[in-house]
Amino acid sequence: MALRTKAEWTTHFTGIGIPGEQAETYATTFHSQQVQPSMLRDLTDIELRDLFEINLIGHRLAIRLNARRSEPSASVVAQQTTHRPQTRHQAPQLQPTMNPSSFRQFVDHWTVYKRLVGIPPDCQDASAQIYSLACTSHPQIRQTISDHNPDHMNLPEAEYLQMIRKLLTSRAIPDTYRNKFFYMTQTPEETCQQWLQRLKEVSPDCEFMIPCDNKDGKFHKFEDTLLRSKFIMGIHNTNIKRGQ
Repeated sequence: MALRTKAEWTTHFTGIGIPGEQAETYATTFHSQQVQPSMLRDLTDIELRDLFEINLIGHRLAIRLNARRSEPSASVVAQQTTHRPQTRHQAPQLQPTMNPSSFRQFVDHWTVYKRLVGIPPDCQDASAQIYSLACTSHPQIRQTISDHNPDHMNLPEAEYLQMIRKLLTSRAIPDTYRNKFFYMTQTPEETCQQWLQRLKEVSPDCEFMIPCDNKDGKFHKFEDTLLRSKFIMGIHNTNIKRGQ
């Protein structure tokens, strides 16, 4: 098997989010030590730190998570004749611009994906995995994250998701969703419960907020009030509309 070149290793490391200068340093070491891609999965965190002098935790996590996702381990390759291949679960994808609804769907899919692949909740691996997903989804996302918070790899998972949400949904305009909300009506085949559920799915994107009376600059949500009003306004049952 031909050795991976230094240039190929550099491309590999930059592709998982490691900056260029450090990617070249790691590439030189991996090439000189004749490391093959199939070996990455078997490298421990301590080995990456002590043998390859990769001191940043985020970089070590990115390397290991990417290897875990894309390359079989050397032991698995050696035992392919006696072991069934592991099922690969499709990771959810991020987009450079998302609306709040599509991002909530991403979070739901991400929660399921973590359980399937065995990522513990609120662990450091989770933030690195999200960043790896961002890097493979679109290079623009990686640059946006790095520019916003250079120390992003040290954020807990919940804060990381919150940061991603703000960055990727910042262009969404609430007025667009409010217009959709106010023109919604119950369809003939919908039950009252289904009609209410459809309203609840749209209302969070509308950001129904008004200033509080205490003049402290804070805002108060009045989403529930509008939900009740819109539920009655858009319902087909005229008796409910009239309060009968």
